[in-house]
Amino acid sequence: MFRNLTPTVRALLITNFIVYGLQWLTDDQLLDAFALWPLGPVGCLECHPFQPWQLVTYAFLHGGLMPLAGNMFALFIFGPDVERVLGAARFTLYYFACVIGAALTQLWVAHSIYPEPYPTLGASGGIFGLLLFYGMTFPHRQVLLIFPPIPMPAWL
Repeated sequence: MFRNLTPTVRALLITNFIVYGLQWLTDDQLLDAFALWPLGPVGCLECHPFQPWQLVTYAFLHGGLMPLAGNMFALFIFGPDVERVLGAARFTLYYFACVIGAALTQLWVAHSIYPEPYPTLGASGGIFGLLLFYGMTFPHRQVLLIFPPIPMPAWL
């Protein structure tokens, strides 16, 4: 089962689980510095400041065990095939481009719509990028939904 894992997917899985463990041990103190905080007004003392590294680090933090499990399950299922197509270096570049693209989109949406600042967490931006690539590369492969268990082509 785990022999199918490619090196980059394995490293991402391990890193996500380690960071989640640290997040749990530190009582979510990592959120202040590493979650993706929206751009706040200049001089706001109560606001968590946006920092450039948050464009990447937010993807390793998760809001609970279920979001972590869902994201890592999708990475485990779809990531190795995508990495085999792209190769390790291009896979890593693609994954983090998706993570950063999702972060920039979230910053724009949060700035445009939501008046209250709140942090963004999770690897969903990178995962949805992998799902898109998988669906476009292997459109006729059958995937099985978990709930309800319905087989369907990957493009769908």
